Amino acid sequence: MCVTGAGAEALSDMDMVKKKFVINLVMPSSDQTGELRLIFETSDEYCSWMAGCRMAMKGRPLVKQGYEQELSSIRAFVSMQNKSDSSGGASSTDHGEELKPEDLVGPRLLKKKKPKEVVRQVLDAHASMLNLSVQDAKLQYIRNWQALQDFGIVYFLVKQGRSKKEELLGIAYNRLILIDLHTMEHRKTWRYSAMRSWNVNWESKQLRIDHEEDKLVFQCLSADLKILHEFIGGNIWLSLRNDKDQLDVAMFVKLTGGVTNNLQGWGAETMTRFLQS
Repeated sequence: MCVTGAGAEALSDMDMVKKKFVINLVMPSSDQTGELRLIFETSDEYCSWMAGCRMAMKGRPLVKQGYEQELSSIRAFVSMQNKSDSSGGASSTDHGEELKPEDLVGPRLLKKKKPKEVVRQVLDAHASMLNLSVQDAKLQYIRNWQALQDFGIVYFLVKQGRSKKEELLGIAYNRLILIDLHTMEHRKTWRYSAMRSWNVNWESKQLRIDHEEDKLVFQCLSADLKILHEFIGGNIWLSLRNDKDQLDVAMFVKLTGGVTNNLQGWGAETMTRFLQS
């Protein structure tokens, strides 16, 4: 079996307490979206495969330096999860009695976990970073943030076609996601790699997408349609870029603003410096 990373997605399903290490691979094709479930016995196997999957998703070769950086980031995240789950309250001190769980986490999480458990995990996470410098702590925070399943997704409230039902449209770096507003369940995913064309009708305020699987029409309710247009165009431009290529400023402006003959007062030199910063 051959699995390519183009347009694919690796979803983590890990539980340190239950010793559950699973990667769900979502692999789109022209007629359907296939899923492959990879189950591992150890965290080391999970980390190695997840690092390779992420490199493939980004279209990068499995060179030693890049792979080891990705592997180190995943291992750090797994290590923090392991410390939090296995410490058994060892780091809980008198300070734990002063912490209020409702000030630290959302109501949805409080329904799933006991207040003492939340306080313990917060203290454990804090204890695991006590010996880090400020810069290392910030970098670790960024790595943990990037490891989250919904990292980098921006949400917009939309209506699809003539439907009166409000839904969420998530815009990620490689796909669009239609999400149920009440259950937050992912109902449908459309990959940029399988998108034939897309355009905006500025008069009717509608976004039209011609995809291999569907023909879509969206109306944005939570923001100006231009913002939705810029997010999609910007992500498509980034997906087309190569690290060795020069910045195609005209293409960037065309995809994000629909303007091809000028830079609307920015100036080519100013825009180039802005994109390089």
